[in-house]
Amino acid sequence: MNSVMKKVLVLVGVIVVLVLALVVVMGVWGDQLFDALPASARRARRLAWVAIPVLIAVFGATLRGPLMRWIMRDENATADSGIAVGRVVSLNRTALSVNDVPQQRLVLDVETPDGGRFRSQATQLIPEHELGAFEPGALLPVRYRPGRTRSVSLIADSSDAAQAALNDYLVGKGLITPQDLDVARRGVRTSAVVTAATPTGQVRDGHTQLQLDVLVARPDGSQYPVTQRLFVPASQLSRVHVGSRVATFVLPEDEQRVSVGLAV
Repeated sequence: MNSVMKKVLVLVGVIVVLVLALVVVMGVWGDQLFDALPASARRARRLAWVAIPVLIAVFGATLRGPLMRWIMRDENATADSGIAVGRVVSLNRTALSVNDVPQQRLVLDVETPDGGRFRSQATQLIPEHELGAFEPGALLPVRYRPGRTRSVSLIADSSDAAQAALNDYLVGKGLITPQDLDVARRGVRTSAVVTAATPTGQVRDGHTQLQLDVLVARPDGSQYPVTQRLFVPASQLSRVHVGSRVATFVLPEDEQRVSVGLAV
């Protein structure tokens, strides 16, 4: 059972206990409590049964934010945690959803910066329209705790440390070059249209290399041709084809220095 579900069950259990305790108190000592009140107050006895649920609702609404932050808190975000890269093996929906956003359980093969490998799992609330970024084969930065690798946490924000870990992984596996990474860091984002996509025959770390001929868009709306090679995960190959648009970064001082990404 994952930590989010455990917290939800604990919270539900606490609420049930409090409600039962209130019912018992009112049932056993309610008459004595109301008899001790002044005569004018005893006339409002019936209103008490209406006021109590209202007070509970107001109390719950006030604590909704802190409770949600506690439920979804990253249990792996501790001083001894590390950042690694996980490759999605499978993705399955759980029974939990929050505000109509379903929770997904991901099985991942994780590789740490020092070369350690282990299989783990993570749970995350993922809107339906974002599921494409979590398909099998996708690479995701994760937070893990050494010695407690049964579960990891996805790093949802685009922190510098998470991006650095992912970049180091990609460069180390030969999936991108340091030059491409430099262009992506310093360049201006634009888009390009694929005019040809040819497999080179190279496969690395589950990624197939394609030679792409693209037309890169200039700020003035004109286009110019560029040829570049790109390693694409198997789950994304169907999205890179003639006519598809790919994310592209261009150095303003040299438009021939281009870094092409995946389909947008």
